[in-house]
Amino acid sequence: MRKYVVGLDAELIAIGPFIPKLVERHLLDYADHYYEKVELGAPIITRVFWCCTSDQSRYLASCFGFDALDFSRHFINPATADIDRLRREFDECEVDRFLKLRDLDFAFYYMPNG
Repeated sequence: MRKYVVGLDAELIAIGPFIPKLVERHLLDYADHYYEKVELGAPIITRVFWCCTSDQSRYLASCFGFDALDFSRHFINPATADIDRLRREFDECEVDRFLKLRDLDFAFYYMPNG
C-alpha cells in the first residue's frame, strides 16, 4: 500500500452562540453591521487561524497535540493548546482572539484542506 504525502492548508474555526459581546470585542470575521439582525444565541462560525502552507498547517495541529491528518482529532479541546507555540507562529491578535473565544466556551475545529 502506498502512502501519499498530502499538501494542505488548514484553518481553525470556532462555533458558539451569538452574544453582543462578540461584536463589541471584535471577535468575529465581518464588520459590526453584518451582525445587527443576528438573534441572541444563534450559532456563529468564525475563523480563528488560517494556514496557507503544509508546514504551518501541521504546526497548528501539533500545537494542540495531534497530527494534521488524524481525522479523529479535528474536534479540538482548547485546553490542550500550547499557547507559547501558537504565539511563536501566529499573530498576537489571533492568539488573543482564540483565548477570548475559548473563555466564552466556543467549540473549536481543525479543518485541513488538502
